[in-house]
Amino acid sequence: MKRNGYKKLLANVRMNTKWLNEKGEWNLPTSPNNQLRMQKKLSTVHGPIRPNAREWIPSNCYLNEQDLEDIYESQGRVCYWLQIPLDFNLLFSNYHAYKPKHPLAPSVDKLNDKGDYTIDNVVITSRFANYGRNVHTVEGMVDVVNLIVKHIKPFDSTNEFVVNRTEPNTLTNWMKE
Repeated sequence: MKRNGYKKLLANVRMNTKWLNEKGEWNLPTSPNNQLRMQKKLSTVHGPIRPNAREWIPSNCYLNEQDLEDIYESQGRVCYWLQIPLDFNLLFSNYHAYKPKHPLAPSVDKLNDKGDYTIDNVVITSRFANYGRNVHTVEGMVDVVNLIVKHIKPFDSTNEFVVNRTEPNTLTNWMKE
């Protein structure tokens, strides 16, 4: 049986959003935790609800599997932020390299965090980049990625970080360059 990575990716999005079914009816997020958040029975950090807690309102999802495939194709079949290929098999628990929340698994990232999941507001990225960006602006993320690319050093064969001691050793120094 062939896996459908776009179907699984869309199912992941639907865990956190309200979404339209085939009949045009709105469905609530499929995640039990998110359903509890909507009922104010669970906080966004899974702790007790405080009396002044903000109401959690999920975004709407207007995407389908074909939209996700088209978006990924338009990006050249790479992570939008890091320009690396993504392995959709990492979304499936029976895949040999699967790990929950694998950092290189595909993820759908909203460019405008306050907007909905629409074709013109999402990109396909790695979970690593999506979690790292979080609510950072698009412009801010571009700066972060460029800073990383400028200064990244590979690990050597012993998995020890290779450090050139003559280079700046603090983020503040690197950002001044």
